[in-house]
Amino acid sequence: MSPVYLRRSKPDKEPSSVAEPEGDLTKLLTMKKIAKGLVTMQKTRQQRLEDTGNVTLTRKLRKFEPDVVEKCLSDILQKHLRRLKYEPKRCKDVSKTLSEYVRDEVKSMHYPRYRFIAVVSIGQMKNATLTLGSRCIWDDQQDNFACSTFSNGSIFAVAQVYAVFQD
Repeated sequence: MSPVYLRRSKPDKEPSSVAEPEGDLTKLLTMKKIAKGLVTMQKTRQQRLEDTGNVTLTRKLRKFEPDVVEKCLSDILQKHLRRLKYEPKRCKDVSKTLSEYVRDEVKSMHYPRYRFIAVVSIGQMKNATLTLGSRCIWDDQQDNFACSTFSNGSIFAVAQVYAVFQD
């Protein structure tokens, strides 16, 4: 039996026969409690996804197909810009409108759990060169992009769609 000490009193000498555990048991119990909490959290998250209408439960997950989307972009640009002449204010409005239209068209192709960013740039064809570049941080296994260009005697246009997989 270990000696009883009053508060604030210090033992003259440490009892050598009684070995105190170094906290290994408490660490083990704490880790077990944390692991159990993580499992519970994961189950709760999965249930929440199911309850909020996760579309991948009812539809098969389709990977983004750049070739299909590029054809769609090409058709949209051809249809809407074929007769357009360059006027700065009008091209600005057309660019915004086409960006929204492109995004909505790609959304209607039903790629579940993807978010889309659509950018349409329109410029004047006048002996000028243009270089467009973009950088993204993404998962190269799931995320992707599609791009299409169009030009007539007066304008050029570049349409880009970025598809980012939503975890």
